[in-house]
Amino acid sequence: MHLTGRTSELSRHGCYLDMMNPLPSGSIIKVEIVNHEKTLESRGHVIYSQSNMGMAVAFDELSARDAQILENWLHQLKG
Repeated sequence: MHLTGRTSELSRHGCYLDMMNPLPSGSIIKVEIVNHEKTLESRGHVIYSQSNMGMAVAFDELSARDAQILENWLHQLKG
């Protein structure tokens, strides 16, 4: 299954995915976040889900490469 949503509340530990049909809490997922031609990939799980709103996701496995991409994005957000 492939779901698309908007990423918000990005942190070192996870993010919130805005979407109309989120998965239930506890679901194991693969997250791909694309920003400025960089892609972060991580296994994760749904912490909580809100119908017609979205779901909070915790990153379970971040490679060194993906952790560096995430750190760069967070640094850019600080401005």
